[in-house]
Amino acid sequence: MGMLDKVLRFARLGPAPVHGKQSPPSAAPQAGQASTSPAAPSAAKEDQSTAQSLPAPAKATHNPLKDLSLEAFIEKQTHTAWKRLLANIHPQGTSPGCVVASPSRALPNYWYQWTRDSAICERALVERFTRESRAEDLRTLEEYVEASRVMQHKQTVLGGFDDGGLGEVKYEVDCEPFTGDWGRPQADGPGSRILTLGTLALHLLESGDGDKVEYVKTVLYPGATGEHTGVLRGDLDYVCSHWQMKGFDRALLDSSSP
Repeated sequence: MGMLDKVLRFARLGPAPVHGKQSPPSAAPQAGQASTSPAAPSAAKEDQSTAQSLPAPAKATHNPLKDLSLEAFIEKQTHTAWKRLLANIHPQGTSPGCVVASPSRALPNYWYQWTRDSAICERALVERFTRESRAEDLRTLEEYVEASRVMQHKQTVLGGFDDGGLGEVKYEVDCEPFTGDWGRPQADGPGSRILTLGTLALHLLESGDGDKVEYVKTVLYPGATGEHTGVLRGDLDYVCSHWQMKGFDRALLDSSSP
């Protein structure tokens, strides 16, 4: 089962949304019981007038998606899900390889790229490429690899390539590090990218295609130092040297424990 199928299954079978509790209706006066407020008749007329001026609430329409079986729902929604996912990969105004968390730029502003979230989105693309060998998917993945390499070697609030910088959480859409306050470090970013690019590397090696094998050896996993270190190798080195470090979420949880 692919990444996208899992998301659609959760969307179809997940828990129903929780709505806020409605306030109980005010108790109506009993028969023969006068209102304690002298202005009640006037207020009642005003409320009635206001109610008449408001448009009638729209009737709830039936959602035909509820009538579909799980498999039919997934088949119908797959096209829409792919369209929405791909729209967030290198949208207008961003650098090649950028994966924005959301097109929303205010309330909240998610016009950034998170290392972890980008890796999860690109993993869906890797899975499709391993199944269908689409040339356009490989080009998109190569742009993502290059953008990741650029971000790996930026000086962040946490440090640089060799001293913890890969634990940075999010970057601007031009691949510059985000320098504002945030919960950092979050070491799951490099780990998530390892799963994505490791899957891609294994597939390219198994293809037997000389150019694709060379791409793995020279771009994804060369053992050189500095900016020539492969993206996958850089993430692996980071995880190996920081696996015992508590990320922001774990440190926050520990600090709140009694």
